[in-house]
Amino acid sequence: PAARRAASSRAALRTTTKAKATTSNKMAERVALGSAVGAAAIALAPAAQAAQEFAQVAEGEPFLVSLGWGALMASFSFSLSLVVWGRSGL
Repeated sequence: PAARRAASSRAALRTTTKAKATTSNKMAERVALGSAVGAAAIALAPAAQAAQEFAQVAEGEPFLVSLGWGALMASFSFSLSLVVWGRSGL
């Protein structure tokens, strides 16, 4: 009986150690993911700033140019819808 208790306590110790290791691995994965997201945000910041500057430049264009772009986008969308309709769906 004493040998069984010792064996069971060793197994319990191994299980506890394995559970602690799994918890620390999950925590390490969370930390790594957080740092990767932070690095991606820092890397994409210049691109976001460039897009905002482009939008600010586009605000000063004449109404006729905006109307032309809108008409081009509408005709393209309508063309795609006619193709889908002609083929009876996607």
